Amino acid sequence: MKSLNTMSFIMFFAVAAVCAVAAPPPHREAPRNFNIWRAFSTLSAQEQQELMKLQRTDPGKFREVMQKKAAEIHAARQARRQKIRQLAEQIRSCKDEKQKNILRQQLKEMVKTDFEQRLATLRRNIEANKKRIAAMEKELKKREQNSTAVIDAITDSIISGKTSRRPPRSR
Repeated sequence: MKSLNTMSFIMFFAVAAVCAVAAPPPHREAPRNFNIWRAFSTLSAQEQQELMKLQRTDPGKFREVMQKKAAEIHAARQARRQKIRQLAEQIRSCKDEKQKNILRQQLKEMVKTDFEQRLATLRRNIEANKKRIAAMEKELKKREQNSTAVIDAITDSIISGKTSRRPPRSR
């Protein structure tokens, strides 16, 4: 009996291992919303505000505009990456050192531009987060200052039976 259980156990894991190897996980693409919001973050503050108004008034039109912008930005990035790859290939295959240095300088400028754009995006994101944090700190201070009054009001409300006790929040 013990031998049969051992054999069953071994067979189970052997089949499970084969199934795990035979069926690779499905390929997952980046969600659409990620690409839309990535594109949104590259827009100027004024464009972002205009689009946020559009989102509130006409969500369908907003989605359409953002999908178009995301596709344009994606296509531009792909074209830029392709140009960088081609330039690198030209540099590798170039025999003339002078021409090679000119091509290298062009590539360096492209990389520099891309890098500076990423830094600018990060800087904008940090500034936006600083503003959100400042607003959150202001709200926290306001709540801390009014905490006694709020606690008394909630306590009185619970005692009087006007409101039911809230369930504790999960953390």
